[in-house]
Amino acid sequence: TSAPATSAPATSAPATSAPATSAPATSATSASSAGIETAARPATTAERGLVLFFGHERPSEARNQYVKSAFVYNALYVKQHGIQMKYMTLAGEPYDRYDHLRDPDSCFTKDRDFCYMPAWGQSVCSKRFCVGPNGCLLHPAWCKIKATLYAMDHLDPGWVLPMDLDSVFRFDGFGASVEKVIPTMLDSMGVDFEATPFVASQEGAGYWCDIKLPVEITNKTGFKIRWCLNSGVNIVKGTALGRRAVHAWWKSSMDDVASNPLGYHFRLDHPWEQDRLHYITSLDTHEAYGLFTAIPKPDEFYMGTPHDYKDATDLCFSNHPWYRCTVNHFFGDVHTKTYWGNRSMHMAASLLHGCAIRNKTVRIHHPEGEHSLGAIPQNEFDMEFPLDFCDDELAGLDVPLPPDNPVFGFQNENYSVVFEWESYMEAAVGVLEPRHILVLPDDYGPDDSANIPPPP
Repeated sequence: TSAPATSAPATSAPATSAPATSAPATSATSASSAGIETAARPATTAERGLVLFFGHERPSEARNQYVKSAFVYNALYVKQHGIQMKYMTLAGEPYDRYDHLRDPDSCFTKDRDFCYMPAWGQSVCSKRFCVGPNGCLLHPAWCKIKATLYAMDHLDPGWVLPMDLDSVFRFDGFGASVEKVIPTMLDSMGVDFEATPFVASQEGAGYWCDIKLPVEITNKTGFKIRWCLNSGVNIVKGTALGRRAVHAWWKSSMDDVASNPLGYHFRLDHPWEQDRLHYITSLDTHEAYGLFTAIPKPDEFYMGTPHDYKDATDLCFSNHPWYRCTVNHFFGDVHTKTYWGNRSMHMAASLLHGCAIRNKTVRIHHPEGEHSLGAIPQNEFDMEFPLDFCDDELAGLDVPLPPDNPVFGFQNENYSVVFEWESYMEAAVGVLEPRHILVLPDDYGPDDSANIPPPP
């Protein structure tokens, strides 16, 4: 789970390099009765994946532009390769903000107001909440796990790739299908995907990853923290064993808050479900302990530095863009999210312009900018690939050629120009959102939730 925009963890999870070669896309789609576009699948679904996003707001409701831009870019990527993608959200009204406070250690049910005080200091009331075990109301971030369980129960994926809203497939890997990259990546890292069906990302810097904590926690509680994790991007095999791992994570929302040696009120307060992921993978007596692994370095605590992933052969999974990963996860402060959100906007606009002028191929050129992030990998590259994602609706957006990339910088750099391009992202969201949106049903609950005891 990404920290709020004001937090600034700086280390990242392994990034898998996606080769930049073009791959022909199987982009045939069919619309279900719910109006959700689903990539056509062959007779066997064993190796077919599902890219899954979850947000308490729809992309069209998102307050942060990076959410909309990342959604558009990711939607074009999966359509290019014929990969199924769902953006799951909650029923009800969006957040309102009030001056009200509830005890974050308690469990409130639907007949009471859902209000809490986040760590960063603003009291929140929500009509969109995550209904947890026993009807306990949880922070919406927890429903990413519930959405994963729903997808495994109803969408029959070979594997699920849950991704945070501030993550995108790497820009210079647009031509490479993640369905081909993932098996190669897992094999190269020695992962037995059948035996350990939940693959976490060593992105760090999780809240259990402080250099002082392993010794302190081990001495105090008996935990041995195996990995420094970020729960924002994972891979889960679509098997009964994979579901068991995810469901154990879901049940952990009802753990005693006192089980967190750091004192985090994880049901309603950041880092939410990321806290419990560290707990499960650090306690060797936990029922699901053996179902989890982490990449790219399962035998090490940290994944290393960006210098460890400078070659295309050094596959990694997910991290900040300068790690050259398969997934760019731009967690961190507001500048990081804004910068890479605007990069996503530029990529999406470039792709949609090629579609608008009916090019059969598009060439993407990112010149090196003069601002401080100009030298980061993926800021300067060239690539060319066929526009297999293009259709009449996307061409009809008539997106013009965006200006050179340096105008898409930080908030204080040419921001008026960025505002002009946000309108094109709004229009693209209007076309793409109905194809991928799926509301998590209020009455859906994992099968044995009723047997979970209430929190102490």
